[in-house]
Amino acid sequence: MIIHHLSGCARYSLQELNLGENQINGTLPDLSTFSALKSLHLSRNRLNGKITEDIKFPSQLGLLSISSNFLEGGISKSFGNACALRTLDMTNNSLTDDFSMIIHHLSGCARYSLQELNLGENQINGTLPDLSAFSALKSLDLSRN
Repeated sequence: MIIHHLSGCARYSLQELNLGENQINGTLPDLSTFSALKSLHLSRNRLNGKITEDIKFPSQLGLLSISSNFLEGGISKSFGNACALRTLDMTNNSLTDDFSMIIHHLSGCARYSLQELNLGENQINGTLPDLSAFSALKSLDLSRN
């Protein structure tokens, strides 16, 4: 993927990266090498496939926007380990997991930081589980599932 072509100091100093609307292909990569990254926009590309369990996120990542791609399946447990994650936007993909499983996978330390969860326009099913453990959650979008 194109972001792995960034080298040198960028891996250690880059804090915000917007690669939205660029026709980027492939799967969601491991982003942990970008240690200072706080905000990543990969919306409206051609990311596809399932999100694997081995994906890791930078410890400071607060915003991840991967809406309007072709991602399938569900959210891996690694999302729950993104302890600084405040905003997760996965609107308009092909996610099919049961909503209770998605919440279970987000129930690591991310449950204390996550303020905005956008999962609209997918194929998510199930019932609304107890969200009381998500103490910072202010906005939840599950429209058009």
